[in-house]
Amino acid sequence: FTTTAAAGVSVELSDRDTVNAGGELMWSDVEDVFGKNKYLTASIPIEYVRDTRDDKLNPTEGYRFMINAKPSYEAYRGTFFSSFEGAVTGYKALGAEDRFVLAGKFAAGTIIGGDELSDIPATRRFFLGGGGTVRGYGYQEISPRNGKGEILGGRSYVAASAEVRVGVTETIGIVPFLDVGTVSTD
Repeated sequence: FTTTAAAGVSVELSDRDTVNAGGELMWSDVEDVFGKNKYLTASIPIEYVRDTRDDKLNPTEGYRFMINAKPSYEAYRGTFFSSFEGAVTGYKALGAEDRFVLAGKFAAGTIIGGDELSDIPATRRFFLGGGGTVRGYGYQEISPRNGKGEILGGRSYVAASAEVRVGVTETIGIVPFLDVGTVSTD
């Protein structure tokens, strides 16, 4: 169970560049491999995005670059930690009618701080798997595991994907893809 209160501001530096910053307070009651724990975490999320895509929903050209930092303090354990993430996606259409679109994504993140992995709330540890990261795996199924095979969550991850979007008709398409990713406790 998690409750989050957040406020922020988004500033458009140009039609392609945006900076976001704010404050966040999150309370979590989590039961995971580390037992039943409560977390009260205050964070200051900061993000920069550059977006040159020609269409936000169905891009055929351009790229989107995102980098963020989220310095945080977990009050119950007195733990300072920060997460850092970055991602770039790119799109390139081939052919006169944009029937073939090459798309790729590379993303990485790390968490610095916190003596033990259990000091970092489960809601802030990294997991991969599911439609948004590594398709073919269940949602958040990719994670370091303990000796019993139980999911821990990680301090860092790297993920990449490549796909070819093939338009068969105006409403039907085929998308062969290759996704890779790993999550580590280090």
